[in-house]
Order: sequence, then C-alpha cells, then structure tokens
Amino acid sequence: QVNDNSSSSSSSSNNNNNAGSSTDPDVAIDEFVTALEETCSEENLKTINGIYKCHNKCQSHLCCFASDDDQAQEDCSYQRPAACSLYEPCKRLVNPSHGDQS
Repeated sequence: QVNDNSSSSSSSSNNNNNAGSSTDPDVAIDEFVTALEETCSEENLKTINGIYKCHNKCQSHLCCFASDDDQAQEDCSYQRPAACSLYEPCKRLVNPSHGDQS
C-alpha cells in the first residue's frame, strides 16, 4: 500500500502540462530556452557538474559560437540562425567572459 502512494504521486507529476503545451510550439520553445538558461547560467558554470550538463545540452550547436580562428571554419551560425539564436545561453560555454560583450 505504501508503494501505491508513491507511484501515484510520481505519476501525477507535470506530464499533463507538458502534453498540453506541446501542441503550441511557441510555449515549447519558451520552456526549452528557459531550461537552457537555467542549465547554462553563470552560477551553474562555476561547477564541473554544471559545465557538463550545459555542454550536454549545447554540444550539437556549439558551432554557432565558434570563437577562435581555428574554429572559424566550423562556424554554422549563418547556416542555422534560428536554431543558433535559441541556443544563445550556450555562448557562455565558449565565451565565459563575464560582462564583456565585445
């Protein structure tokens, strides 16, 4: 009976909310960007675990933010501008300079 309680509470997580919002792509995109912002926040990037989690979410789009000369040929930002703009928080992985926007 204790197992029944724990399984019912876990099944009543926010699965319903996600299913409802997935019909609206704008909401899904907003949720994705918000989650990415949190994962790749400057606070999280102060820890190895935070860097690891951010890199896992960002690795397919790191080419958007190629910074060094030797990575310039891998720059894909002009090929996928819409996708790259969504992954803007990943820029902190490549350019961790705080407050310097140049």
